[in-house]
Amino acid sequence: MDQVLEQLTLEHSLGELLTPYNLSDMAMDCLAVLDALEIEQA
Repeated sequence: MDQVLEQLTLEHSLGELLTPYNLSDMAMDCLAVLDALEIEQA
């Protein structure tokens, strides 16, 4: 966890924050779970 915070601090101080997993990825994963469970509306 310390390494993650150190990397985020370093990237933020350089003006760029690179995330390997973003909100769009999370939304697509949620849709995939809903589809797999055959849930049509949430």
